[in-house]
Amino acid sequence: MPETTDNILSLIDETFSGEETSRYSLVLEIEMKKISFSLLDVDKNKFIGIGYSFQPLQEMQGSIDWMCKPFHSKRIIISNSKSTLIPAALYSKEEKESYLDFNMERDKDDVVLSDRLENLGVYNVYSLAGQLHQEIQLAFPDASLCHVSSVLMESLFVNYKNLMGNGRIFLNVRDEAFDLVVFQGKQLSYFNSFLFRAPEDLVYYVIFVIEQMNLNPEETPIVLLGDTDKRSAICDLLFRYIRNLDFAGRNETFNYSYVLNDIPPHFYYTLFNSGQCGS
Repeated sequence: MPETTDNILSLIDETFSGEETSRYSLVLEIEMKKISFSLLDVDKNKFIGIGYSFQPLQEMQGSIDWMCKPFHSKRIIISNSKSTLIPAALYSKEEKESYLDFNMERDKDDVVLSDRLENLGVYNVYSLAGQLHQEIQLAFPDASLCHVSSVLMESLFVNYKNLMGNGRIFLNVRDEAFDLVVFQGKQLSYFNSFLFRAPEDLVYYVIFVIEQMNLNPEETPIVLLGDTDKRSAICDLLFRYIRNLDFAGRNETFNYSYVLNDIPPHFYYTLFNSGQCGS
């Protein structure tokens, strides 16, 4: 049964020990309104827990006593739509602020970081609010940071590289935003993030990108992942326009506790695949 404590909902295997946290890898994904987390038993290569909270970072950490303890590793995923891709051959660390400023507006106190996506030969440059960056440094000074789109693109390439065929579209639904990734063969050909309020907005952008890239919506497979249910309005609309629509499965290189059995396999994709993203 799910455990609820101080606005935190979690599913954690009974084998978890809050006194032996060095056995586990902790991953947190910070969105605008929600923070999600996963627990991986490193020795067993097994995900044993997942949860989320609508509290601010430090409040959530204060509500979970074991979260302050040493872990085998800690990773924090920044989930926003402020990122841009730069080919590795053209990337310069000293110019990362300029790359982002050229493509989007950001607040003057934003902190600009980058992830190297080894398999794709690009750097992903992104920003987060300066205040959030300070909170992360105080709460988890030993955690590595990466952007949600870095996890998404790198893991999709690794997990699907032998299943791409002539092309495949991936649609990752987040909190009031979604990411669209297009591979043609084994080459990344498109990535973008969109904000949306209604399912019609999301479907409009998807159809627009398909048309602009001269893809056939009746032939090109679309794989859904993230926060959308099979019975949602989003899926109902997509099925009207897309013939080949499927849902992502779990990464089979890991094992999963029985407490996660009732969670649809395409949910929490980035939490279950963050280890494939280098920074």
